[in-house]
Amino acid sequence: MTPTFMENREKKMSLFTLYIDENTKLAVQQRLSMLVPDANKGTMASLIRVLLRDFVSLPFDDSLLDSYKEAIEEEYLYTTKKNKRSKL
Repeated sequence: MTPTFMENREKKMSLFTLYIDENTKLAVQQRLSMLVPDANKGTMASLIRVLLRDFVSLPFDDSLLDSYKEAIEEEYLYTTKKNKRSKL
């Protein structure tokens, strides 16, 4: 069973680092600044947490998961070939 939003907020968080290209980062920051004009530097981390919770809450037979699966596989192949040191 997927934890609710409030259950997740009450749990202690741990640091998780990821790599993101500069163009994507700037595009996300620009869009977030339009969506949440008074936001600060923690907004992107909040977005990632919200998106991950949404991903986890999708039913396993949801057709959206198929498109996620394809995109994830493509991204994984690209990043592992681009960075030989990467062991995702």
